[in-house]
Amino acid sequence: MPTVLRSGTTQVCDQGQIDPRRLLDSSPIARVTVVTAPPGSGKSRLVQQWLTDSAGNARPADWIRIDVAPEDATSGAALRDALDEAIRWLSASERVRPRFGLTGLEMLTPDEVSYLVDHLCAGLPAQVRMVLVGAGSGLPASCLVRLSGELVELRSVDLWWSGSDLIDQLARVTGITASRSEAEHLFRLTGGWPAGVIILGRMMWSGPAVLAARDLTAIPEVLDFVATEVLDRLTAPLRKFVLQTSVLDELEVEDCAVLVPDEIAQAMLAQVHRQGLTTALWAGIQAEQLPGLRYHPLIRAAALRALRSVHADAARSLWLLAGQQARRAGREQVAVSYLAAGEAWDAVLTTLFTAAGNGFRGWDPVRLRAAVDRLPDHTWQHDAERRTLVAFAAGMSGDHLFAAQVIQQTPAEVRAGAEWWSVLARLIEALPGPAGGAHGGYRAACSALVELQTLDRSVAIPAILGAVDRPSLIGTAHLLAARAGVFDRDQASVRRHLEAGWSEVGAQIPRYCVLAGLGADALTTAWSGELAVAQRRAVRAQQLAEEAGLAEHPMLNLTMLARVELLRARGRSQQALTELNARASALRRSEPFVAAASGGRVHTAAAQILRAGLHLDLAEPDLARAELELLQAEGDDDPPRNLCAARAVAWARLHLLSDDVMDAEQVLAAAPVTGVVTATRIAAALHRQAPEEAQAIARSWPFEDTLDNRIRLLLASAAIAIAMERRPEAAAQIDQALVVAEPDGHIQVFLDAPPRARALASSVLKRSLDSSSWRAELADRLDQVRNAASATSAIQVTRRERSVLEYLTTPLTHAQIARQLFVSDNTLKSHCRNLYRKLGVNTRADAINAARTRGLLETVSAPSRLGGGHKAAFSPGDEIVLNRNITLDPAVVEL
Repeated sequence: MPTVLRSGTTQVCDQGQIDPRRLLDSSPIARVTVVTAPPGSGKSRLVQQWLTDSAGNARPADWIRIDVAPEDATSGAALRDALDEAIRWLSASERVRPRFGLTGLEMLTPDEVSYLVDHLCAGLPAQVRMVLVGAGSGLPASCLVRLSGELVELRSVDLWWSGSDLIDQLARVTGITASRSEAEHLFRLTGGWPAGVIILGRMMWSGPAVLAARDLTAIPEVLDFVATEVLDRLTAPLRKFVLQTSVLDELEVEDCAVLVPDEIAQAMLAQVHRQGLTTALWAGIQAEQLPGLRYHPLIRAAALRALRSVHADAARSLWLLAGQQARRAGREQVAVSYLAAGEAWDAVLTTLFTAAGNGFRGWDPVRLRAAVDRLPDHTWQHDAERRTLVAFAAGMSGDHLFAAQVIQQTPAEVRAGAEWWSVLARLIEALPGPAGGAHGGYRAACSALVELQTLDRSVAIPAILGAVDRPSLIGTAHLLAARAGVFDRDQASVRRHLEAGWSEVGAQIPRYCVLAGLGADALTTAWSGELAVAQRRAVRAQQLAEEAGLAEHPMLNLTMLARVELLRARGRSQQALTELNARASALRRSEPFVAAASGGRVHTAAAQILRAGLHLDLAEPDLARAELELLQAEGDDDPPRNLCAARAVAWARLHLLSDDVMDAEQVLAAAPVTGVVTATRIAAALHRQAPEEAQAIARSWPFEDTLDNRIRLLLASAAIAIAMERRPEAAAQIDQALVVAEPDGHIQVFLDAPPRARALASSVLKRSLDSSSWRAELADRLDQVRNAASATSAIQVTRRERSVLEYLTTPLTHAQIARQLFVSDNTLKSHCRNLYRKLGVNTRADAINAARTRGLLETVSAPSRLGGGHKAAFSPGDEIVLNRNITLDPAVVEL
């Protein structure tokens, strides 16, 4: 028989967005209101509150409600009888707008729901309003089409309370008065979820311990409440299914079928999802973006508690069954979680050994670390292979401190029984990669190489690292050494290790080590200037990672940095910055993996320095300074050699932008000697008009003959030659630099060159008969840099004053300059006075130095070299170009 409730309607506040009373009373079109939310979300209480006055007083009968209980869910006849009686009662009602309500909608099958809606819509008078309350996804698609234009749906997100309404709603629903601080704590724990508020509100009667809780699943009273309000309201078969499968972290049909009969697993999973027992319908859990289909944490915790209360060993047996099924299906990390929960430690270690042979390919580092943390010490402490496995798993998951501790604290008697121990221990120490510490990086890999040479060839090495024989171990050690040495060694030593590692390509080198080698190869090659080769290496690493399911692996960090360096070298600084920022969070997440055992943030620091350089490329010095200051606050006092050099160059560029030449040179003097550092030192010397000193620095250029260094040296030498009035030599060097740079598409190296070298490169490009797209792009970029510099310069000189400036650099007297310019002496003196005033100087020599410092003399060729019928004509870009076919004619000069 249906339950008749006599009530009216009142207003209820739910985030101020939806007024249920308005929806239930005011719309003549919406005949049906469906309220769907997960079990335990308080929806039934809320609906009852909506239909009750503020004092909870009864009103004349105006609605009827049918409660579909679990035990009645399969009784179709009982439901039909109840519906028929409800229709008769509502048809006879004299109320203006009688109501029909039904709770337990989730207990009905989709066919029964369709029958219910069709039957009610056909039999009820037009003035009747229906309120259907259930869990899960609500009405089936056929009903949504049938009720198009007549339906209003309220889902779980519409039921959540705002913080300001929480105190009032808690009092009205539970009768409990909470203080503001208590209400704020409840809101933080529940996010406004009404069921959570109701649960915690009731639990407050148990004492203040609930208010101090940070995890609801740790409170037995909360779990008992969820079991009573949710689990006990399920049908018996579904409740049994939830209890049995609650041991699973992820709900897969195959795993469920091992624990329950195969023929009902799929159907039960569909019900579990539809009734909102998984995370899919819980807004607060959806934000966590948990993978796969999982139970809500409260549901799972309550089910596990109920399962253990029935039989102490029941959960353990189910975990073992699920773990064995996951192992058979090849889902090793899921299997390890289940087997560890079932305390099957030998099976856990066996599964970890299998995964280690593949370098834990496809594993989530967080889950791997959790598995290592759960292993009891007694299961691995006194066995060399198991100790090596634990150290390797800890290293691969990023817990390098623990890995180093396991290696260091291994008893001598354990090590003595395993001749291979030292080699594998050194390779595990090399996993952290770059930078300091006695337990990570380059030295460990090199030590492993030495010990491999002395190891007896008859010794059987366990395939823990995924390297199954001596050649593959040698290749692994070389590639790890190359990766560890990228930031701390010269490129020649990294290249030697890479070549030795690739020579073992026929061996079974672990895939993650191949990624490490390709990343180191790509970044080192990009730094050397061979951009085309570096791009091929980076693309190959990305493809290999995607094929192997390692697209987010920390070993790809070097590849990402190489891609950004490639974009910058080709003048795409904005695109490079966008890509670098997109990968910033991934770099942060992988810091533990790449950090040395003693600490350090090598890859993140490299990204910060690179970002500062990109901001400087984009004329954003304030952002660059902020990035460098952040690095200084967070970073290492003793970074690797190459990072130290890159950081010094970034600071020097900032100082030179503000004319702080002394500070720039001090920073560079303390930096390691690299090609980029030396090129920047030359630029600083030229900035303060010291070409002889710049030439001395260039003569001591000590670097390997890489493409990048050749281009930088040619451009620096050209700038020195211009400063020393050897323009033919400078033009030849610029020509050579263009020829060397063009095949790989270098652009940024020209934009980084001293201003006078940039100006000459622009002139050479405009005279060039070669009209390749790369040369056209480079010429455009050089013009953009020149125009930007002119636009930001505080000194604005006229075209004639610029000509006067150029002549002032020659040995000509003022009278001779006036004759060359076809002006009077007084006119020339007027031009000079204006120039001195604008430059803030008093002498001719000071004016020349000030103009050169500000780049005002960088876009014209020297008149001192014009003579004997060789005159200068202004181009449309205000540059003076050499034309040997025009005569000495004042009109031509003025043109």
